Amino acid sequence: LKLINLPNVLVTPRTCFLTEMSLKRNRDHVLSNARAFAQGAEMQSEVRPQTAASAETWRIEQPAGGAEKEEAAPVAEEVSADFTLAVFSADTLWRTHLAPLVRAFPKTTFIDATCSPQCAALCAGSKAVCLFVNDDASRDVLSIFRDNGVTLILMRCAGFDRVDLEAAKEFGISVARVPAYSPYAVAEHAAALALTLE
Repeated sequence: LKLINLPNVLVTPRTCFLTEMSLKRNRDHVLSNARAFAQGAEMQSEVRPQTAASAETWRIEQPAGGAEKEEAAPVAEEVSADFTLAVFSADTLWRTHLAPLVRAFPKTTFIDATCSPQCAALCAGSKAVCLFVNDDASRDVLSIFRDNGVTLILMRCAGFDRVDLEAAKEFGISVARVPAYSPYAVAEHAAALALTLE
């Protein structure tokens, strides 16, 4: 039985993160994490290993109070001319929305290609890489990152399932993500589509 054949079922693409609010929250969180890392401060929503009692599992570092915050914590907004960043999967949309990142970090490089073992070395000369949902951050890729001096992966999405966290830990590469950049857009999109049903 196909889901699409059931009455009153909506099957939608996951495009509702493309709202101005969602893109701004995403960008601001990535920018805050990059600034914090460049200044040696603690990053919000860094992916870190669990306590020694369960070292094989991973958790999301949460701010005080337990719940993850939607907005990034404020960090000093000075420009860091020495911090180098490579942004993979950087189509026109991301180049536009990440313009404040370039103003803060003038040595930012945009790479059109989706990150993979074949093109990961394009990060050469960067201290950090910024990845999106389809970018590969497997052990092979992280090994290339390490060999090129990368010490930070900034995910510009909530998920980090494509990041080999064990390899990142072994190679001394920190990983941060964007926890909640689209809390209302998904529900609003679904409700709007529901209104089109007869």
